[in-house]
Amino acid sequence: MKRSKDKFYMKQIFDCISDGEIIATGKIAKEIGLSEKSVRNRLNELSDFLLENNLGEIQRKPRVGIWLEANENQKEEIQKALSDEDLQVGNYDPRGRVNETLKIFFNLRPWQTMTTQKLAEKLFLSVPTMLKVLKECEEWLEVYHISLVNERGKGYRLKSEENEYRVALKNLIMMKKPGEEIKENIDYFFSNIDVSAIRKCIIQTENEWDYHFTDESFYEILIYCCIAYKRKELALPLVSDYFPEELKILKKYNEYAFTVAIFEKLEEVFHVHFLTEDVLFLSIQILCSKFIGISDVDVTLSQVKKYDNKLVDFVDRMLKVIR
Repeated sequence: MKRSKDKFYMKQIFDCISDGEIIATGKIAKEIGLSEKSVRNRLNELSDFLLENNLGEIQRKPRVGIWLEANENQKEEIQKALSDEDLQVGNYDPRGRVNETLKIFFNLRPWQTMTTQKLAEKLFLSVPTMLKVLKECEEWLEVYHISLVNERGKGYRLKSEENEYRVALKNLIMMKKPGEEIKENIDYFFSNIDVSAIRKCIIQTENEWDYHFTDESFYEILIYCCIAYKRKELALPLVSDYFPEELKILKKYNEYAFTVAIFEKLEEVFHVHFLTEDVLFLSIQILCSKFIGISDVDVTLSQVKKYDNKLVDFVDRMLKVIR
């Protein structure tokens, strides 16, 4: 716990519910001198701690009250834990749990699944807590129109179009900053890829074209190139509802030619062939990245018009996902 004061109140709450009798939150608040809201927050923290350490469970019934379900051995362990000066209760990182769960799913093959029990074991969580985390994962994925499908008898897996998958994975990797943490995520997802060779290809192209990307933009290009190489063997098609008309338009701009130059180097180094859709996808990401910092969509699209009016609707669709 962050402060001894927090630990004091947590012990007080435990004393109120340790006998297993039903008690109202308001009565607890009155006895220990906190607001009902503060009591509820600390009850949530204590409940998570108990579940994750298999020390019983706090039950709640609306308009009735709360009570502790735990045997005598569990109660002794709780008392001992709350007396530990080094214990940190209520200091969990919910966002971190979601990120770690998402990393597991994005590192699976499209047909692979993961059961709730296995996820809970990997993350050292109880099954009820894991189900809560999965719900938060679904909310995060919904932004990218990605579903978390639960196949009966098999477990959960991601269901998405390839375009959305790549944007979501890039954003997940880029979620951690500064650079060292991003590098850790890159190493996690692309452990079987020669990332340094891909990085070298991008840098060489940068120098030849006299392009100077920010660190963030460089990482995004690096990640997309790694994804394109890693996903090649799966032969999952990128959605090309804007192809080939927009391709003809894009070919007029440096973003497309620059992307072609990168992929030509990658093909030479790795002896593989990338599809036109891979080039188109990355060139659009590079084009859109110029406008992500502009919060006003109307201003963004007015800037895009300087390229070509026919790109406005298309870039608008991409911005809604990338943002």
